[in-house]
Amino acid sequence: MTQDKLILRPWKDGDETICYNLIKSNIDAGLFNDQIDPDSGQSNFSEKQIIHERGFPNTYSETKFYVGYTPSKKEPVCFMAHQSTSITYLIVSPEEQNNGHGTEMLSKLEQLIPNDKIYVHPDNERASNFYKKHGYLGQEDVWLYKDIKK
Repeated sequence: MTQDKLILRPWKDGDETICYNLIKSNIDAGLFNDQIDPDSGQSNFSEKQIIHERGFPNTYSETKFYVGYTPSKKEPVCFMAHQSTSITYLIVSPEEQNNGHGTEMLSKLEQLIPNDKIYVHPDNERASNFYKKHGYLGQEDVWLYKDIKK
């Protein structure tokens, strides 16, 4: 399958619902195990709870958010966010995972972050493996990091 090139745009009003849907689809697919109700096996979080707890724009003024889409899709397939020294979000729709979008977003984030050392806090083993595959091998407490040569 040929991968569509990922197009990123800055966050705009109304993207909360798009990002909620991306997070919820990952939760429902079992990719955020910490967000699943152990009794029902389903996410029991509302849009408001996920957006509030995950710190979407206006919560952290220094966080920069981007939404990614491909020319063949009408809806965004991913979003990412960063602060001056860390990646705070890198979320890809489950249907679009393993198409190179996460790697492409990570590469763009590494260019956007104005620091020589970038930190990530992987939420789960899958995320941890993704970052380690891309050179985030240093560890400080629960943070992984990578020295970036700019």
